[in-house]
Amino acid sequence: MAQRPPLPRPVVGGLLLLAGAVLGYVLGEVFRPRGRAAPPPAAMPFVFPLNDAVVGEEVRLHRGPIVSRWRVAHTTDEEVQVEFVETFEGTPPAGFVPSPASTFVWRRSGFGVPDGFVVRRADPDRIDVGGRSFDCWRLMCHSRAGVRFYWISAEIPVHGVIRIAPDLDGDGAPDAAHQADLLWDSKQGEDPPGEDR
Repeated sequence: MAQRPPLPRPVVGGLLLLAGAVLGYVLGEVFRPRGRAAPPPAAMPFVFPLNDAVVGEEVRLHRGPIVSRWRVAHTTDEEVQVEFVETFEGTPPAGFVPSPASTFVWRRSGFGVPDGFVVRRADPDRIDVGGRSFDCWRLMCHSRAGVRFYWISAEIPVHGVIRIAPDLDGDGAPDAAHQADLLWDSKQGEDPPGEDR
């Protein structure tokens, strides 16, 4: 049998290089991490919004024409006394009964959620309300009456509430159709909508 002549060195080198590239590609695909998660967000410190509340601070949320107002009336080193009133913008519909005016006393290291509610979970979140973006905390609060979600930020005065939404269908998610959003806060440095001070 006749022997074949050896392959020229450049051809052997090219074949070895090609084989190495194919092997490298295959091994890279086999050992490549799948579904790589995005890096975790930077740690967001939690600051209790009530910790620096001062007399006169105010925040207003609206759900349609219903406006809820919280105003700091008195403070001590440990507690904040807040007045709450609910009004209707314009002429209220027949049968509209606003919540009665109330006064709450909250600990500065608390959340300012209503009595009977227990904060079960706090998750970092980012929401847009009224043309402003907020890095905030979404609190999931439980009571015998149901579940409510509160979005809070130390950027907002009083108890820092930007949004409130109930969980009306019990699925563990906020009901956007019944949420109340930030309308105005005293840190904005301007008069509340529709009102001269």
